[in-house]
Amino acid sequence: MDFLPLSYSEGDLGEVLSRAIRSVFHASLQRAFFYGLYTWVVHAIFNLPVSVLPAVLAAIVGALSFVGPYWAALPAVLELWLVEKQLILALCLLGLLLLPYFLLDNILYKEVEGAHPYLTGLAVVGGIYFAGLEGAIIGPILLCCLLFVKELYNNLCDQIEQGGDALQQPHGAQTHKTHSSSDYLH
Repeated sequence: MDFLPLSYSEGDLGEVLSRAIRSVFHASLQRAFFYGLYTWVVHAIFNLPVSVLPAVLAAIVGALSFVGPYWAALPAVLELWLVEKQLILALCLLGLLLLPYFLLDNILYKEVEGAHPYLTGLAVVGGIYFAGLEGAIIGPILLCCLLFVKELYNNLCDQIEQGGDALQQPHGAQTHKTHSSSDYLH
């Protein structure tokens, strides 16, 4: 790429961009899919009348990373406890819904490179705040762009620190040699 002052090939830039996109979207989508499906299955096992709405809510909350997806199942826990008077089943449901939040999230967050999941949540919420529902996609895309630029800057700093010629001339560009007065005397 001739327009960048770095020694990148197109494949390297693609890899950097791919890493930025993965770091923003991958963990959030994994969390959303898992928590939505898991909440639906647990509600179905406990034979609760409303299982789809808490599953969709858990998927949305799971993608945002601000609060735990177990909050989506709080009405089901309260129904088992207060309406059906089954405290043991309510505690079992609560335990099953809390378990993956404390175990799985740490595993998923270790896969994220370059961006904290709360940054993704902030990008989604900020995008929705500024651009409406479309901002749920626009915010994370802007975060990807920011992470891409950050990665390019880090690589530029690394190349300068290593003493390499980070600011290379574009292909075909002529380097201008400065002449001293002794060059003209010969």
